[in-house]
Amino acid sequence: GPEPLPLKNGDYLFLYNSARKANIPNPKPNWNLEYNIGYVILDGNNPLNIKYRSDEPIMCPQLDWEKCDYDSGSWSAKGLT
Repeated sequence: GPEPLPLKNGDYLFLYNSARKANIPNPKPNWNLEYNIGYVILDGNNPLNIKYRSDEPIMCPQLDWEKCDYDSGSWSAKGLT
């Protein structure tokens, strides 16, 4: 992911990649993950200290073509995985 972004209060915002099991079957072998974006706020004095972490992803696939939903008509062969 990108480098942490400094915040006005001296802490850092860090965006990161995460993955979880997808709820849509995929015919490609072992393509069963959905990739998401999460974030943490890191302590500006000690970046190893996490002050806050998002409980849920802040961005995740929602549309048929993003999910590569093979039941979605024309997008079934064009979707991203």
